[in-house]
Amino acid sequence: MDGYAVLKALRKMPGGATPKVVLCTTENDKAHMAKARQAGADDTMMKPFDKDVLRLKMAAVGLV
Repeated sequence: MDGYAVLKALRKMPGGATPKVVLCTTENDKAHMAKARQAGADDTMMKPFDKDVLRLKMAAVGLV
């Protein structure tokens, strides 16, 4: 099971729409970003990630 499948399963669970998710991936093309959004990701970012960028993305989706 990959991250997309886990996210889709999470979103189908009762209350699954509530958690904010920033999906971290090694892929940076539009198709993968679209797939992440379709799976229910609130945002995406590339691995390896910068901690400052992670903080900004978390703040943008309301996690901090």
